[in-house]
Amino acid sequence: MESKKNEDTQKMADIKADNKEWANATIKEIMPEDKKLKVTHSAIPNWKWPEMTMKFVVDDSLDFSQFKENMKMEIEITKNKGNKYIITDVRMPEKKDVLLKEWASATVKEIMQEDNKLKVTHSAIPNWKWPEMTMKFVVDDSLDFTQFKENMKIEIEISRTKDNKYIISDVRLPAEKK
Repeated sequence: MESKKNEDTQKMADIKADNKEWANATIKEIMPEDKKLKVTHSAIPNWKWPEMTMKFVVDDSLDFSQFKENMKMEIEITKNKGNKYIITDVRMPEKKDVLLKEWASATVKEIMQEDNKLKVTHSAIPNWKWPEMTMKFVVDDSLDFTQFKENMKIEIEISRTKDNKYIISDVRLPAEKK
């Protein structure tokens, strides 16, 4: 038993935080005999992955019985030391069949700190059938406005609120240059 625990600890130590990404996904096929899911997932800009359909092994820590065909959810995909991609975590949407959050690449066009807004040009969001476009978004109060600069390229998480408004709920800044 101790050997298995050490093996699991080592497995997790081999995974770096920058080798994990979240994506919206829809289950297309369930393969319980292989503990795999075939999913169509949203684009993952940090890995330069387009929206696509792929098969993933599901990590042993997840309850495989919770998955159903056509289920929509967010999945955390982890690239392990052996360069294999596995599903290591899932988040179910708050409302059935509604994807509430999407990540997009964006360029800051205007900073409107007094209105708590950013004007950005963002990449297409296929799950919402949005083309690339320029929009003004309210920025979540938890985000620090001083980090934004005009023409800065960032990744934004756009969330649809319960009253059908869209806000920037999270941001990934470009890696600092050394």
